[in-house]
Amino acid sequence: MRVADTVSAGGSVPDWYKPVNAWVGALWYAAALVGAAALVGYGLTVVDGTVLPAWTGWFAIAGAVMVGLFAVTRDVPPVLLYLAPTAFGLAALVRAAARPE
Repeated sequence: MRVADTVSAGGSVPDWYKPVNAWVGALWYAAALVGAAALVGYGLTVVDGTVLPAWTGWFAIAGAVMVGLFAVTRDVPPVLLYLAPTAFGLAALVRAAARPE
């Protein structure tokens, strides 16, 4: 939920709202772009490694789609930042369970 929705639902908008909203928006833009770059870096590392299956690395590299989505819409759903790490965790759990003791 956006901060704008919360404030507009309450009636009048306080004076401090606009600068705070602009600041939060700028932080989210930075987080989306840095997060996409981090996912690509993680993906490249996983593809070259042996700990996780290569498909999880390619899945993370596909996270660069966030940059394109951001360029078009100026927004990225936060869930996209969680998909690749979830795949890493699930693959690690499956691989650990399949490892002979």
